[in-house]
Amino acid sequence: IYLIREQLEKLACRCAAEHFDQIPMDRLKQLLEEIQVSETQQDVPRRLNLVRTFFFTIFNASKKESLLRILSNLWDLSQQYRRHFSSVHYRMVYQACETRDAEGLVRVFDEIHAFASSNLIPLLREEENKP
Repeated sequence: IYLIREQLEKLACRCAAEHFDQIPMDRLKQLLEEIQVSETQQDVPRRLNLVRTFFFTIFNASKKESLLRILSNLWDLSQQYRRHFSSVHYRMVYQACETRDAEGLVRVFDEIHAFASSNLIPLLREEENKP
């Protein structure tokens, strides 16, 4: 699921980058600030909802309804693992959108997915092996 989502998220970013002007940057900034507050307050359910809204605010600019539906379903299957990510990654995503840096946006997603591969997946395997 994660590997499929990884590729589709990068596709959504490339498509969204064609429509950077469709990303409501004020809303994205507000969401980022709220994510940081919820992270500080350790309000995991709120943070997970905000993170999803943050990313889909970007993905929606892709204007690819089928892609968005598939991504939404994949997020539903893997949402709980987002609690392991830091808002540092989300700030980098915001900065790439703010500067309209399409390649930078994809690079940030590569970094997020590399972080998941090296940190999250081993953690999940460890959790799976617990009795």
